[in-house]
Amino acid sequence: MQLNEWFKLRHFMRIQVIRNQICRGVDPLLLRVGNDAIFIHRERRCVATILDDAYHRYKALCHVPVALYMWLSELTAKQLTSQDAAMLGQLRSEMQEHRLRGLDEASRDIADAVCVLVDRVVEVLAVEFDRLTRFEGAVAQPTQHLIVAATEHELDNLDRCVRTWTADFDDETWGRLRVVICANHQARYRQSSKLYFQRLLGERDGLGAKGEHHVLYAENAATEDEAIDLLATHLLDRELGIFFMKSPLALQQDVLGEAARAVLERRFGPDRSG
Repeated sequence: MQLNEWFKLRHFMRIQVIRNQICRGVDPLLLRVGNDAIFIHRERRCVATILDDAYHRYKALCHVPVALYMWLSELTAKQLTSQDAAMLGQLRSEMQEHRLRGLDEASRDIADAVCVLVDRVVEVLAVEFDRLTRFEGAVAQPTQHLIVAATEHELDNLDRCVRTWTADFDDETWGRLRVVICANHQARYRQSSKLYFQRLLGERDGLGAKGEHHVLYAENAATEDEAIDLLATHLLDRELGIFFMKSPLALQQDVLGEAARAVLERRFGPDRSG
């Protein structure tokens, strides 16, 4: 018997058992995946769009000044081509359209600032750095306003769905709720959905997996299946940590870390780096 392969088989089989329990909704589960929130409980699955068209319009308008700067900053002290001018003209037309159906004053301010800069660049067929500096000043405050508006819109949508789905929860059910937030990058400090669920459940932020109990941030997970795999692994690690090491956090650290520290201290002496 190849012991490592046998371990991997038993681990895989146990994960599948936990996955099945999760998918049946034995304990309530909330997922944030892409644009959606997903609720699974008692063999019921509900989906709601959280990041809707209005949210994406806010986000797109916030990104336009950044994209325009990245492009034009490379063209300072260069003569613009006719192709550059044509692309800028197309951008101006789209921003005018956004202005006409602008979500609020801040979106119109951003559209106006973009049009003013583009008009000047096309007029002189060159990018003047002082114009870029003025552009940054013109878009800073309305961009911040749109960021706040987009976040409020997202959290309003999320809170409305969560309160509908959990309306009949008692204290015991709240205690069994798990939340997984999918993302394609390392957890951002004060990420909005993560903050919302931590406040809702009274859970403090922590360092990596050790700080996760009810709310998990699934770095580089993009699908519902990947989120459930992460949760199943998290729950198994907690179970094994409690049974073998008397701590639910033991396997959410590098299990060889303490051994490595002891070996290195024998080899190099105490660590005095800080």
